[in-house]
Amino acid sequence: MVSQKLREAPQPPPVIPQTKTDILEQTGLFIKQWSEQQCELIGRIRPEEASFANTICPLADIENSINIHKPILTLYETTSTHLDVGQASGEARKRLDEFRSERYKDRALFDLVHAVWLRGEDVDPESRRLVEMMHRDFVANGLNIVNISDRKRFHVIQSRIDQLAAEFQKNRTVDSGSIWFTFEQLAGTPEDVLSRLETGDGQNGGKVKICLDEYDHCDISVYVKDEATRKRFELAKSNKCVQNVQLLKEVVVLRAEAAMLLGYKSHAALRLESRMAKTPETVVAFLEDLRSRLAASGKEELRVLKELKRKDLEARGEPFDDRFYPWDYAFYNRQLTKKKYSVDMKKVKEYFEVQTTVHRMLKNFESLFSLRFQEIHSKDITWDDHVKVYSAWDEEDLGGEFLGYLYLDLLDREGKYSGIFNCTLEPGYTQDDSARHYPSTVLFCNFSKPTPTKPCLLSQFNLVMLFHELGHGIHNLVSKTKYSRFHGTETAVDFGEAPSQMLENWCWVPSFLKDLSQHYSYSSLGYLEMWKKVSKESQPPENMPDDIITGLIGSKYSGKPSFLLGQVLFALFDIRIHLHQDTEGIKNLDLTREYNEMIREIQMFNVPRDRADWSSPFVLTSHFMEEYDAGYYSYLFSQVYSTDMFYSAFKGDLMNKHEGRRYRRLVLEKGGSQDEMEILKEFLGRDPSIEAFYKDLALN
Repeated sequence: MVSQKLREAPQPPPVIPQTKTDILEQTGLFIKQWSEQQCELIGRIRPEEASFANTICPLADIENSINIHKPILTLYETTSTHLDVGQASGEARKRLDEFRSERYKDRALFDLVHAVWLRGEDVDPESRRLVEMMHRDFVANGLNIVNISDRKRFHVIQSRIDQLAAEFQKNRTVDSGSIWFTFEQLAGTPEDVLSRLETGDGQNGGKVKICLDEYDHCDISVYVKDEATRKRFELAKSNKCVQNVQLLKEVVVLRAEAAMLLGYKSHAALRLESRMAKTPETVVAFLEDLRSRLAASGKEELRVLKELKRKDLEARGEPFDDRFYPWDYAFYNRQLTKKKYSVDMKKVKEYFEVQTTVHRMLKNFESLFSLRFQEIHSKDITWDDHVKVYSAWDEEDLGGEFLGYLYLDLLDREGKYSGIFNCTLEPGYTQDDSARHYPSTVLFCNFSKPTPTKPCLLSQFNLVMLFHELGHGIHNLVSKTKYSRFHGTETAVDFGEAPSQMLENWCWVPSFLKDLSQHYSYSSLGYLEMWKKVSKESQPPENMPDDIITGLIGSKYSGKPSFLLGQVLFALFDIRIHLHQDTEGIKNLDLTREYNEMIREIQMFNVPRDRADWSSPFVLTSHFMEEYDAGYYSYLFSQVYSTDMFYSAFKGDLMNKHEGRRYRRLVLEKGGSQDEMEILKEFLGRDPSIEAFYKDLALN
């Protein structure tokens, strides 16, 4: 990030409504405005007169307006510390979703779009793609169903699914959950984690509170020695939204019925038609092949982990029943990593203090993609005092043009969603006067707030996730599409993860880690004094030592077979439940039992003998309810493409500026405005191949 006078951007940052009243009033006004515009269009244009200019362009303008206002109005649903404001954002989302749903059920609008689609005007490729996608949206909402009663039933189904999805999301937000443990039960947990926990009084006196939705509390699973504590924590965490199981089941039943009304064999067949995989058979074959290739290494890894558990329990004088449970994995995998690669992950964390690391990440993205970031010091443009805002610009030799705004909301607070994720606050697109509407994008994290004496330190896992999600942010910033629906990450879902997954590779290159790292004791005098007081050692090297880097790189594949089998498990569970064609059969399906059977079948872990329903983590995520339904395979599928791109362009020269610019121009800038396979072929200069993926995993 260059040190220079702050330039004035041609577009100010988006204005965020601050109150419940503002959110609901603006939502109502926008919906009224869009409805009137649609009614005016229907009243003015007859199907035989419909053209791209008089029909599709006005609809695209409305869509652009929806896409820039909806993320802002619904922002507080995931970020607000005030319940009433968060609920208002949730209500805004509900109303906006209802408006969108009704829009694509409007027969008169469909007749206009259908007429343009049939006419097939000679327009530019992105505009032609827009017509195809708009038409597909209407068809997917039942407008091609000839039988009127079937069409009405389809719309009833869609409305019910929307209701269930809203309830599902509300449960995820409200049901944060917590559990209390004594310090003895948490033996093994690092002091820097324990010191941040809330202490109890009364019946919880002498205990500390573990909030189940706080991201860095995965340390409990990794470090706690007592198996009973790990089990109790896992059970609580995996079942904190158990009421969502029935909601998901009802949605799966309704999706199957809706797909059949549209003429598809299954919901999976419907969803995959417009994705890169195209068919459920392709997805299942890919997942089963990967599972087969991973089976031997997964079984061997499990054998080694079980042996570690046996020795650990025997050393403590506890019996070993020759069983290995999901709550054992993180704990014993850490021991295996430390033993095999001589790397202590606690020492690794010391070199990734959050603020320093993010600053250096941005500098590296600047260099690779020819960008410049400038921090804007103005608190009235954010929703929380800890949120940082940057304006993003092209490098001077590319013209120094403004690109958009990057928001970093990194720290934990009450009322905020857990996890690390990126979202578009405003998409970019070309306006009627050919001027650019510039994008804004947000990186959300839930890292613990640092204090003058307690830094927030990132694990290697969190570092990789930061690169991944900030990669989505870069995708959103540099994308230059004509229409907002194709902006940035708005691609086929089984390609959308590839650009960010590719950037994860940087986190495993020795020279890059050396440059990125800085021991936290160099971040401030307060941290240096704390280091001296706690460690009673001399200050360590500023950058990560070579021996730690070597061990860290070696550990990249430690636990990888089990982790990937876990991803295969989630993906196969998703595709299996959405492949059902018999709605009565789905009604009789026990989703939780099915999932836990697959843990045994695929990951080969034991599960409690007395509880077939012991765990339902598949409802803790929104993936199966929204967007990624019949799509979780995408995380693995797109990794094939991401690895191919990395090996092809960057493996030999990580910071190759020429390749960075070429990748930005040929892949990132295009967003979803072109067929994703054609984008890949142009960048690679050939058809994509799975070989780099298997080579990287040592599976070929």
